[in-house]
Amino acid sequence: MLPVLYNYDRLELCNSLLDFMDQHGVNNPQVHIILSTPQLAFYTHLHRFYDRQLKKSLPRNGQEGRMEYCEPCNRSFVTPHALKQHLESKHPNTYCFRCQKHFSHSSAKQQHITDSSYHHICYNCPQKPDFDSESNLQNHYKTHAKKTVECLGCSRVFISDSAMVLHLEAGYCQSGADEDYVTECALECYQSGQYTSDDPAFDFQCPACGTPFSLMSALLQHAESVVTCDEHLERNMSLGKFLHYLRTCMRKL
Repeated sequence: MLPVLYNYDRLELCNSLLDFMDQHGVNNPQVHIILSTPQLAFYTHLHRFYDRQLKKSLPRNGQEGRMEYCEPCNRSFVTPHALKQHLESKHPNTYCFRCQKHFSHSSAKQQHITDSSYHHICYNCPQKPDFDSESNLQNHYKTHAKKTVECLGCSRVFISDSAMVLHLEAGYCQSGADEDYVTECALECYQSGQYTSDDPAFDFQCPACGTPFSLMSALLQHAESVVTCDEHLERNMSLGKFLHYLRTCMRKL
């Protein structure tokens, strides 16, 4: 006789046995080829017994410890991690982990991903990665962008002004420029009053929305990518004038 177990332990035991029987084809009509009729009857009854035991393990309304449930399999799991492992193993092509929804076919899931505002796919990549926000997708698109911005101190080319300035701040440029030099140039620029911060924790801030930044490259990236901010890098704007002044500074190195 099987020992009397706590509900959670019984549920884990049921799940283990159901997995074992599924793996060995107990639910498959071809099982008649492998098992004799008495064996098949035994395993069928055992499967039904543990299926009933599993349903008994479900907590009643109001009971602490809500079970995690897989609807297509009509199975419950003690922890979210156990359910996640089951979904990854049994339903990777029909379950959307981000939206926590089951689909009848993989094509239905793919159509959902295409139509949903919660999925942001890069169709330029062979793997078609799915990003959790539009801003992350837009930042990813930069990896596909053509490099047109020449470094002010070496022969390297970048996809944006902010990427080029970050290269200078990181000290990777053969010119010898680094973060301190870029910051010094930014503070010396006659337009610095437009983008320097009064917050002692940050040297810079966006002239349009006031968002603070520690690095000029981060401020430039903000101006390049945040569509809700009116700041940009045109030459008649303060940040555009900073870039022009930085070009002058780099000639001194």
